[in-house]
Amino acid sequence: MDYFVLTVASLILFAATFFSTVTGFGFALIAAPVLTMVMGPKETVVFVIIAGVIVRVIMMWRTWGEFEWPTVLITAAGSLLGIIPGAYLLKVADANHLKILLGIALLLVTLLMELNFVPEVKNKKLGRVSAGFLSGFFSATTSISGPPIALYFLSENMEKNLLRANMIWIFAIGSFFVAGTFQGGNLIALSLYVLPAVLLGWWLGEKMFFRINQHLFKRIALLVVLIGGVMTLGSGISGVFH
Repeated sequence: MDYFVLTVASLILFAATFFSTVTGFGFALIAAPVLTMVMGPKETVVFVIIAGVIVRVIMMWRTWGEFEWPTVLITAAGSLLGIIPGAYLLKVADANHLKILLGIALLLVTLLMELNFVPEVKNKKLGRVSAGFLSGFFSATTSISGPPIALYFLSENMEKNLLRANMIWIFAIGSFFVAGTFQGGNLIALSLYVLPAVLLGWWLGEKMFFRINQHLFKRIALLVVLIGGVMTLGSGISGVFH
């Protein structure tokens, strides 16, 4: 066992679990970029999936009865539809260019929302399907799925308990589908070693969530999207020039 890898993995998964517990998304967005510094890209993907499933099982249990089935199902369906063209585009386009595009888009939308420039969506069903579609599309092309749905739900001014519960269940559905295609090997054992850090991040995140108001919740969610946008843009630029 490499104790350096174990320590880094524990710290970053604590942070990822904490923020994803507070906001309902952002686990892989925070965990993956740092873990790739101490693990290989493929190992990072599998490890994040395994740890993410553990986190989401706990959070699904905690939010049972708080989410809306119609919202979860229609958004998840849009996500599955978005994976199809995303997977195709990944074969014909440079993934780094797609990351740069997504990073710039996330930063611009975050800025607009910070300035309260948010268009009103009259057809919420269409809006949720579209947000899910973009989530699935970018999940297939860049492995980043959370921000499109999070930004859309924030634009609806959805109440924080409902917003978090809906996103937890939407992303859990996708995680379980993806997890079924991977074999963890030794990374499953590593996930057990970092389980205390994950549980601590969840426990503190739960306490934080119930202490913050709607305004602060939105600010934290936008901060997570902003971090994701910067990391995605940086990753894309780095890939282009290396």
